[in-house]
Amino acid sequence: MKSTRSRFGRLVAGVVIAGAASAGVLVATPAQALVGQEDAAHGRYPYYADLGGCGGAMIDPQWMITASHCASDATVGRDVRIGWSQDGVGSPIMTTALEVRKGPAAMDVALVRIAPRPNVPTVALSNQPVPVGGIYTSVAAGTGSQGRLGTAQFRVTHKDASYWNAAVSVTGAASTCHGDSGSPAIVATPEGDKLAAVTYGVDGGWACPPGSVSYSAAMSAPKIRDWIASVVPSLDFAASHRSTYIVRNISSGQVLDIAGGSTAVGGRIIQYPSTGGTNQHWTFAQKDGRTQLVSASSGLVLGVYGGAVSAGQSVVSWTNLGVADQKWTFTATDDGHYTIVNENSKLALAVPGGSKAAETKIIQYPLTGGDEQKWDVIDIR
Repeated sequence: MKSTRSRFGRLVAGVVIAGAASAGVLVATPAQALVGQEDAAHGRYPYYADLGGCGGAMIDPQWMITASHCASDATVGRDVRIGWSQDGVGSPIMTTALEVRKGPAAMDVALVRIAPRPNVPTVALSNQPVPVGGIYTSVAAGTGSQGRLGTAQFRVTHKDASYWNAAVSVTGAASTCHGDSGSPAIVATPEGDKLAAVTYGVDGGWACPPGSVSYSAAMSAPKIRDWIASVVPSLDFAASHRSTYIVRNISSGQVLDIAGGSTAVGGRIIQYPSTGGTNQHWTFAQKDGRTQLVSASSGLVLGVYGGAVSAGQSVVSWTNLGVADQKWTFTATDDGHYTIVNENSKLALAVPGGSKAAETKIIQYPLTGGDEQKWDVIDIR
């Protein structure tokens, strides 16, 4: 990774740091091991691409995205490992780099074309920027990672108008470092993982102390998206929130349902066996970096009754007011499901007591890790 705070940029260890924009901050000490990392579950990030000294993500079966300072003419012919998570575990897809395409001037992103291989996993680009205060997961395996892919959560503290984000560790115990450049910044959504940004720098020098500011290039930046579209025209950049879903509880196997098919404000949200009715169908809308669940039958949104923050409060359908109790964060679990946490109360959508009875009301409750708080999001289009 790169590291510096400079209005106009400078040369650090032979790496040119791109000039800053109006906020006066543009970083880059090339990124090392993800300091304070947690090991990623094997297979959790199949689209992660290891370029040898830098990370990346496959956004197309033949194109990976990484940091510009990670890629040059010398990259051509280099080995690329896709889907690797731990040395000696699994069988990553092995291929080689064929071509490098640099990103827009002063933007530290690049695309690397690989030799074709079958069944290459990819990650979709996020259409939504991570807002200030929003959280993403950095997925990296820099120097010192001891042969393991690591993760850490970062909270965005600043967004530049042109293309870059600044973020710090949520816990204060993590930092990106040398070798983490190009690694994906991921947000989990009901539609699966989305690539929000590409890591390229850290503020804090080559020591990368925990809590250092990490910098990344946002995939939602218009110049970056236009450039990607010019290189990989087959990518679909259209808005992704078009599908209709059912939301199924792991413990009971039943789905979110508006009781009695009510279209009135205040309709009770229960679990019920899937019937195919539109009162069990939901679309998703983004609001301030969070997700709203919109009923396909009534157009009302999922919220906590009265905006309460107490455990055990019921969940209802309500007129969309844009308030915090109608916003939810979907977080992928290690076993492939989601928790759904309310923005206002920070409590999770749950089936009380893990009940398997039809018509059990849905409540909010502190996270326990139990299956009664885990959900599958199933696209029924």
